Amino acid sequence: PFALFSSRKISLPAYAAQYQGVEIDLYERSIDKEIFQESFKVQEEQNLPYFDIPEPGFSQVESTQQIKNNYKNVLTLVLQKKFAQAATKVTSLIQDYPDQSIYYNLRALLELIDNDVPAAKQTFLKAIKLNENNSQAHTGLARIALQEKQLKQAKQYANQALIINPQSASAYQVLATITLQQQGFDATEILLLDAHRKVKGVLTAELKILNNLLQVYNVKK
Repeated sequence: PFALFSSRKISLPAYAAQYQGVEIDLYERSIDKEIFQESFKVQEEQNLPYFDIPEPGFSQVESTQQIKNNYKNVLTLVLQKKFAQAATKVTSLIQDYPDQSIYYNLRALLELIDNDVPAAKQTFLKAIKLNENNSQAHTGLARIALQEKQLKQAKQYANQALIINPQSASAYQVLATITLQQQGFDATEILLLDAHRKVKGVLTAELKILNNLLQVYNVKK
């Protein structure tokens, strides 16, 4: 399916011009899993906002594997909707490893689930202060700025996330949403096709981008 969508060329129907400037949020659209289930096992955790697999470059107080295990353990609690337990675990991790910025990403996620956007914003900023190469935190701030209709700021944060991690599907999704609002479907298709080329080899990222391409193509039919 990858070659099919990466090579497909669809012209923009005349009626689609009316969508330019309309607030369609590609990032929030649900993934149509049925399209991929026969070929791929799509894990639920990829649908959580802002969070891809932890990237290298974290504090060496813990091993990278230990960080990933702690991270996934918290995400498992979140997926099970055990938010209080997840919050307790994150608080404990931050107390034990106060300089490990990725744990602040998890705290911000829980704050967003609790609809405390101001707290989440400050937590993401704290994460970046601890590690300026925390692409997840930059993407989280991009998402918040997008929701607040601060498109210039959202684009800046998303671009910074991509400088750090050129294969961050979440950052591309933020840029795609902005492009759709400002420039329309053709420009969004071009951006997503370029994003797909850049995330090639990262399966969950490819699925996210391909899902967004499907959404664009379905509207453009």
